[in-house]
Amino acid sequence: MRSCVQALLTFLAIPLTWRAADGQSPPRPAFELVRELHIAGSSANLSPITFLVPTGAGGVVIGQRQDDAVRLFDSTGASRGTLGRRGEGPGEFRQILSGGLNRDTVWVYDGSLYRLTFFSIATGKYLRGARVDPGAGFPPTVRAVFGPDSLVFWGNGAPRNGRRERAWLRGQAVQSGLLGSAAVARPFEVIADFPPFGCFARAETAGIGIPHCHRPTEAVSGSGRRVAVLTKPRDAAADGYHVAIVGTRGDTIYSRSYRPPRFPMNPQVYQRAVDDLLVKVPASAKQAASLKAQMPSPSHYPPASFAFFDDGDRLWVGQRLEKGQYWEILDPTGRVVGDLRTPEGVALEAAIKGWVWGVEADRDGVESVVRFRLRVAPR
Repeated sequence: MRSCVQALLTFLAIPLTWRAADGQSPPRPAFELVRELHIAGSSANLSPITFLVPTGAGGVVIGQRQDDAVRLFDSTGASRGTLGRRGEGPGEFRQILSGGLNRDTVWVYDGSLYRLTFFSIATGKYLRGARVDPGAGFPPTVRAVFGPDSLVFWGNGAPRNGRRERAWLRGQAVQSGLLGSAAVARPFEVIADFPPFGCFARAETAGIGIPHCHRPTEAVSGSGRRVAVLTKPRDAAADGYHVAIVGTRGDTIYSRSYRPPRFPMNPQVYQRAVDDLLVKVPASAKQAASLKAQMPSPSHYPPASFAFFDDGDRLWVGQRLEKGQYWEILDPTGRVVGDLRTPEGVALEAAIKGWVWGVEADRDGVESVVRFRLRVAPR
């Protein structure tokens, strides 16, 4: 099995010569997912999954915001304990927003306490806490921790149109004491700004996000060394997406546009999504009609709705299908090295050492965790 995995990873690293965004389909293999593990949400007593981070040994760390706890499972799917509980003391949470692994340490970010909490993955013991300065504007969300409490997160970027837009920032956490800690003295460094995007409909006092809109997508590598910002292309190729990969010092690693295969949108599916959103918005009948008029049914799903880095710094870029998802895999230099489709109901979240992890929801919305083996599909 190990030799098969090594062969696959070697294959993924082979450069393929092609021109991005030239309208030509690059020669690429099709991959497929072979199911090997299922952690049932009902029997494992999982609540909606906030974050999912696989371990190099085949296990997984699962954040549970509803329960204010983090669950650990080994490579067989057996439970290996719980980290944290509801509260405000050391090792406790009030609002879990994100989490990850930094070598043998689990980190969890609490968006209400603006605090990072660190646990040992081997022993499950609480190690320490560190505070993240929220700064001005909306609170940050930590996305990666690397080095001695250095971090990458969403925050406030450059002023635009009289307000600060969302941006990737690089900063430093500070040790939490019994009486709290002072705010970070130096300002955070802006790595990359998100461009303005029109995915919000407004009618007087009512507003709503437009479903299936081609909005910016983002990802950060587990090491925190690479940040991906996926946006609409800068040229007229509205049927594709643009990727800018930057380092944590703001250096551009590559910047390129792509035109993946596109998948038609069923108008009835779109209208159901619009109607489901409108019933949740406090608006008059006139306002609701105005909001709905601002949502013309698109002909296709957006070309890039999800993204994540695997452990080889390959960027996985996904788009919705009516049933399942379609993904392209870009190597560290930006070449497309393969694509795949997921089974219906499965949303991919991470990939490591030839394993691919996802969340699978049943018809009742109960979420389970699945682990697949990635392999080249037979022709």
